[in-house]
Amino acid sequence: MAYRIVTTVTEAATSGDLIALSAVKAELDIDGAAKDDLLKQYVSAASAAISQHCNRTFALEGLRDEIWPLRGPHAYQLPTLLPSLQLSRWPVATAPPVSVEENGVALEEGTGFRIEPKSGLVYRLDGTGYPMAWSAWPIVVAYKAGFEQIPPDVADAALRMVQPRPSPRLIGTSPRWARIAPCVARTARPWSRRM
Repeated sequence: MAYRIVTTVTEAATSGDLIALSAVKAELDIDGAAKDDLLKQYVSAASAAISQHCNRTFALEGLRDEIWPLRGPHAYQLPTLLPSLQLSRWPVATAPPVSVEENGVALEEGTGFRIEPKSGLVYRLDGTGYPMAWSAWPIVVAYKAGFEQIPPDVADAALRMVQPRPSPRLIGTSPRWARIAPCVARTARPWSRRM
């Protein structure tokens, strides 16, 4: 990577849960609210484990990426060309619009930059709308990224992790359910971010 990036969450998600409590209760055939608090804990723990395993946040959040291209020995030259920038999170939501500033100057989408929402790649455009390399100036990108609806296979992986659990008194200090099951890991693997 030929740049440094600092990401700030500007609008946090209201919840990181990957599945609704109602879906868990339907799957486990539970009526009433007697076990809701316990099931919410299980949903939150399973969601956190999957998010950590995949090294990503699935919920839709507002973000601000500050990007500093690494410069060469001369102040305004880059050691390598930057044809595109990879945002820290994706997919990128199309509403509200993405804003990009290069050295404090706002760029207009469609003429100054173009974004690939699915991959989170941002391309710099010249005045005619043709792709060009990014310059050595600092770049700030404000956007929303994540899923409005959690992908079904990820929600299913969370549901598989929320199961009736044995009492901690019976299983000792190292519960077998504390790890992600191989079937859940296989389901979550396509969503993993490589670092």
